[in-house]
Amino acid sequence: ILCKLGPFSKSLNINVSVLTLAAISLDRFYVIFYPLKPKLTIENFIFILSFIWCLSIVISGANLGIFKLDYSQNETLNQDMIYVCYPDFAYYRYYLLVETLIQFLIPLFVITFSFVAICYKIYFRKYDWPLNY
Repeated sequence: ILCKLGPFSKSLNINVSVLTLAAISLDRFYVIFYPLKPKLTIENFIFILSFIWCLSIVISGANLGIFKLDYSQNETLNQDMIYVCYPDFAYYRYYLLVETLIQFLIPLFVITFSFVAICYKIYFRKYDWPLNY
């Protein structure tokens, strides 16, 4: 059971963390670019977190089907059985591609875009009052 739950929980934690950071960066972008618009409501917050958790469970759930436990004979250590946990490589390649997109590339693009736009907005802002104190 741990053969499947280990990779599942690892992937789930990474997905939730990274997607939450991307959502926070989008929220900061929205607050800085549209300061007079209504802020994030509790209902929207719960919807976004639910979406992040559901997407993470679906993506990480593939680990439950991909990883399998195999029993083999080990003659060098004089043991009868060795339990080996490994992924099914026929599907694992495609799973790694999707996981890399969701855990790394898409959040990297979203976070980079958000904070570069925020820095640009703050650096090139126009002052409406004199700053002589």
